[in-house]
Amino acid sequence: MRKSIAIMLFLFVLSTCLMVLADFNKEKDKTKKVECPIIGIHLGTTNSCIGIYKNGQVEIIPNELGNRITPSVVGFTDEGRVIGEAAKNQAIINPTRTLYDIKRLIGRRYTNKTIQNDK
Repeated sequence: MRKSIAIMLFLFVLSTCLMVLADFNKEKDKTKKVECPIIGIHLGTTNSCIGIYKNGQVEIIPNELGNRITPSVVGFTDEGRVIGEAAKNQAIINPTRTLYDIKRLIGRRYTNKTIQNDK
């Protein structure tokens, strides 16, 4: 179950990053043609970010709050899910429905000693 949560978290962060990137591209000047931009996604244990390399420069794309990094946290509420800063802020009042530090669980079995010590 933890592995499926980790995969779900990864896919959610990836889809969120792609949505932010799509909005970023809409705001850029559409008359300039750039050949072969490169997108980099950093899915960190603590924070995540997206960068785009084009015209010889790297630009880190800000999230919906204007920050260039987003906490790697997902929270679930009765209304739905929250990510990033919102999830990090609600973790104190909703710790049992908040996922963080999930990346280190990827590839480990639930029976792993390290995983069991974190229960």
